[in-house]
Amino acid sequence: YNGITVSSQALSGLIINIGSKLKPLYELMMKELLKQKYLFTDDTGGKMLEKGHGQAKNTYIWAYIGGDPGKPPYIIYKHTERRRHDDPREHLAGFTGTITADAFGGYEKLENDPTSGIDWNACWCHARRAFEQCIESSTYARGIMSMMQELFMVERECWETDSTGRLAIRRDVQTTYVDAIFDELQWMSENLPLIPKTPLYKAVNYMLKRPAVFKRFLNDPNLRIENNTAEHAMRKFVIGRRNWMFFGSKRGADAGCTIMSFAQTCRAMDINPIDYFEDVFNKLATIDQNDTKALKKLLPDQWLKNQKSSAK
Repeated sequence: YNGITVSSQALSGLIINIGSKLKPLYELMMKELLKQKYLFTDDTGGKMLEKGHGQAKNTYIWAYIGGDPGKPPYIIYKHTERRRHDDPREHLAGFTGTITADAFGGYEKLENDPTSGIDWNACWCHARRAFEQCIESSTYARGIMSMMQELFMVERECWETDSTGRLAIRRDVQTTYVDAIFDELQWMSENLPLIPKTPLYKAVNYMLKRPAVFKRFLNDPNLRIENNTAEHAMRKFVIGRRNWMFFGSKRGADAGCTIMSFAQTCRAMDINPIDYFEDVFNKLATIDQNDTKALKKLLPDQWLKNQKSSAK
């Protein structure tokens, strides 16, 4: 830029330094996020350079997004070197509520543990994708897809009304669709020669094994039937990794997740990330990192509120 060349090593060091400066604010945002009662979550793969080997290994990025009506849509990214069933449990320590997610075993583990305090709301979009793989070869799969399409159309209507109206639609209309879908799946399981490990067998059993979590949204007007919020948040990493290719170290991965957490939370709230970062870094230089009250004013939603007050 302007004839100045900056080495990749210097840029990487800058990113790590920025991430470390934001760490107290990041931890506070995570703490505030876990006070909400509804979260969306998803994960995706990412590469990290393996020290001493000159090769990049597979690692993982996790996203946790606030879903409480009227609460800030905080987006928190976390990095792990492996994908373990206990990762969500560790990330969500202190959280009590419902997560909307796909059928990763870690979420099932939380659902089946009565001491976790966490319920799992299964994503219908993931179930629908399983049947999409079968529509060319199975009229039954096409039938299920058609029934799901009608369910999703009613879901759109649900979010055009308030929570009371939404709950009424779910109990009076959507319950009928959901029951019909599960009745059809049960019939298919009992009457069709479904061959284990085939796409149609997997699609049918993906839902039949988990009726309770697929029906959970019917009794809660604040739950959605899909996890698109988390998938959209993950897409930033999916697209971005084509540019950065891999993280250089665990410190770099954690710093990247910290910075992206604020950048994407800002975008979710229509805040210009550059304006936010410029102002926040100026203020962080004069704030005691243990001053929770002062730090809280720098969280994206509070920062935006203060900016609007100052503009009046």
